[in-house]
Amino acid sequence: EVENFLFANEISTLPQLREIGSAQHQATAFVADGDSLQMPLTTDTARRFVERYVLALLYYQFNGPRWTYNLKFLSGHDHCDWLESFKDKEGKTIKQGVFCNSDGHVVELNLGKEMSR
Repeated sequence: EVENFLFANEISTLPQLREIGSAQHQATAFVADGDSLQMPLTTDTARRFVERYVLALLYYQFNGPRWTYNLKFLSGHDHCDWLESFKDKEGKTIKQGVFCNSDGHVVELNLGKEMSR
Protein backbone atom coordinates (compact mmCIF):
# COMPACT_ATOMS: atom_id res chain seq x y z
CA GLU A 1 0.00 0.00 0.00
CA VAL A 2 2.74 2.51 0.97
CA GLU A 3 4.88 1.71 -2.06
CA ASN A 4 1.90 2.07 -4.41
CA PHE A 5 0.87 5.37 -2.80
CA LEU A 6 4.39 6.85 -3.13
CA PHE A 7 4.65 5.71 -6.76
CA ALA A 8 1.11 6.79 -7.77
CA ASN A 9 1.70 10.25 -6.32
CA GLU A 10 5.08 10.54 -8.06
CA ILE A 11 7.01 10.83 -4.80
CA SER A 12 9.52 8.12 -5.77
CA THR A 13 9.90 5.70 -8.67
CA LEU A 14 9.25 1.98 -8.34
CA PRO A 15 12.88 1.07 -9.08
CA GLN A 16 14.03 3.41 -6.29
CA LEU A 17 11.43 2.06 -3.87
CA ARG A 18 12.32 -1.57 -4.63
CA GLU A 19 16.12 -1.28 -4.66
CA ILE A 20 17.21 -3.00 -1.46
CA GLY A 21 19.45 -0.67 0.56
CA SER A 22 18.42 2.51 -1.26
CA ALA A 23 17.38 5.49 0.83
CA GLN A 24 13.91 5.25 -0.73
CA HIS A 25 13.57 1.58 0.20
CA GLN A 26 14.74 2.23 3.76
CA ALA A 27 12.39 5.21 4.19
CA THR A 28 9.48 3.17 2.81
CA ALA A 29 10.24 0.32 5.20
CA PHE A 30 10.34 2.83 8.04
CA VAL A 31 6.95 4.45 7.37
CA ALA A 32 5.31 1.12 6.46
CA ASP A 33 6.59 -1.11 9.25
CA GLY A 34 9.29 0.41 11.45
CA ASP A 35 7.59 3.60 12.54
CA SER A 36 6.18 3.23 16.03
CA LEU A 37 3.85 6.20 15.37
CA GLN A 38 2.13 4.17 12.60
CA MET A 39 0.49 7.17 10.96
CA PRO A 40 -2.49 5.96 8.97
CA LEU A 41 -2.46 6.60 5.24
CA THR A 42 -5.73 8.39 4.50
CA THR A 43 -6.82 11.34 2.40
CA ASP A 44 -6.65 13.53 5.51
CA THR A 45 -3.14 12.42 6.49
CA ALA A 46 -1.58 12.05 3.02
CA ARG A 47 0.41 15.31 3.12
CA ARG A 48 1.83 14.63 6.59
CA PHE A 49 2.53 11.02 5.60
CA VAL A 50 4.56 12.23 2.60
CA GLU A 51 6.39 14.73 4.84
CA ARG A 52 7.32 11.92 7.23
CA TYR A 53 8.50 9.74 4.33
CA VAL A 54 10.59 12.57 2.83
CA LEU A 55 12.17 13.34 6.21
CA ALA A 56 13.05 9.65 6.63
CA LEU A 57 14.39 9.68 3.07
CA LEU A 58 16.65 12.63 3.89
CA TYR A 59 17.81 10.87 7.05
CA TYR A 60 18.88 7.78 5.11
CA GLN A 61 20.21 9.69 2.08
CA PHE A 62 22.45 11.85 4.28
CA ASN A 63 23.69 9.01 6.49
CA GLY A 64 21.50 9.81 9.48
CA PRO A 65 22.71 6.84 11.52
CA ARG A 66 26.13 8.55 11.66
CA TRP A 67 24.90 12.01 12.68
CA THR A 68 26.37 13.32 15.90
CA TYR A 69 22.87 14.28 17.03
CA ASN A 70 19.93 12.35 15.61
CA LEU A 71 17.54 15.25 16.39
CA LYS A 72 14.89 12.65 17.33
CA PHE A 73 14.61 11.57 13.68
CA LEU A 74 12.76 8.31 13.15
CA SER A 75 11.44 8.39 16.70
CA GLY A 76 7.85 7.45 17.40
CA HIS A 77 7.09 11.12 18.03
CA ASP A 78 5.22 13.32 15.60
CA HIS A 79 7.77 14.50 13.02
CA CYS A 80 7.10 18.09 14.09
CA ASP A 81 8.87 17.09 17.33
CA TRP A 82 11.99 15.85 15.53
CA LEU A 83 14.20 18.64 16.88
CA GLU A 84 16.57 19.35 19.71
CA SER A 85 17.84 22.46 21.49
CA PHE A 86 21.51 23.19 22.06
CA LYS A 87 23.55 25.96 23.68
CA ASP A 88 26.23 27.60 21.59
CA LYS A 89 29.53 28.90 22.98
CA GLU A 90 27.87 32.16 24.02
CA GLY A 91 25.07 30.32 25.84
CA LYS A 92 22.45 31.13 23.20
CA THR A 93 19.84 28.42 22.61
CA ILE A 94 19.86 27.00 19.10
CA LYS A 95 17.20 24.63 17.77
CA GLN A 96 17.91 22.16 14.99
CA GLY A 97 15.60 19.73 13.29
CA VAL A 98 12.10 19.92 11.82
CA PHE A 99 9.97 23.03 12.25
CA CYS A 100 6.23 22.99 11.53
CA ASN A 101 3.46 25.55 11.32
CA SER A 102 0.35 25.53 13.50
CA ASP A 103 -1.35 23.13 11.07
CA GLY A 104 1.39 20.55 11.65
CA HIS A 105 3.07 20.88 8.27
CA VAL A 106 6.82 21.19 7.74
CA VAL A 107 7.92 24.73 6.95
CA GLU A 108 11.64 24.56 7.76
CA LEU A 109 14.39 22.03 8.16
CA ASN A 110 17.60 22.94 9.97
CA LEU A 111 20.08 20.09 10.21
CA GLY A 112 23.09 22.27 10.90
CA LYS A 113 26.36 20.46 10.33
CA GLU A 114 24.68 17.05 10.14
CA MET A 115 24.06 17.54 6.41
CA SER A 116 27.77 17.90 5.73
CA ARG A 117 28.73 14.56 7.24
